[in-house]
Amino acid sequence: MSLSGVVPPIGTPLTDGDRVDEAALRRLTRYLVGAGVNGILANGTMGGFAFLTDEEQLRAISIVVSEVNGAIPVMGGLGETSTVRAVQKAKQIARLGVTHLSILPPFYFHASQEHLFSYFSEVAAAVDLPVFLYDNPVMTKNHIHPETVARLRESVPHLAGVKESNQDCVNLQKMIDLNGGEGFSILTGSEFLIVVGLQMGCNGFIGG
Repeated sequence: MSLSGVVPPIGTPLTDGDRVDEAALRRLTRYLVGAGVNGILANGTMGGFAFLTDEEQLRAISIVVSEVNGAIPVMGGLGETSTVRAVQKAKQIARLGVTHLSILPPFYFHASQEHLFSYFSEVAAAVDLPVFLYDNPVMTKNHIHPETVARLRESVPHLAGVKESNQDCVNLQKMIDLNGGEGFSILTGSEFLIVVGLQMGCNGFIGG
């Protein structure tokens, strides 16, 4: 299942103690669905996943899935520091009923492209749903090269697209040149490049 158009990364309203404010998150979800968006990314960077416990991350995704109730696609965001942690969480997110899984590179330690290729391959193999790569080098310090995305497309049949938050337009053009085409979505994750990205050939955007 490919994604295109406007896919906002939903914020996660919180109560005291960094607990998900379910009523507020449901209201925000209804507002976005009513506004006509083409999908929602839950538990992404804008959702503040790095501030939340694993339990609250899963709870936030579950609430969005429940409130959307199949009206539009829901992408569950996954950011972790190691393969074993990511595989475990990927399986948990998949059980919540999301339509797509968005996977950040592992963060904290620097990774080579071979490491990233192995990481994404193993995490994707743990789930049976469309997978998006999420390139956000400013936050993770690990940039997914367009060539690595092309390699992963050849070996991961359910790789559905990439969210490209790198603001380098040369990199974005290379991503589109190597990976653009039917069945693979390239979504810009930079609010500053939404118009330029669409002009260059992106399928849509994930912007807060």
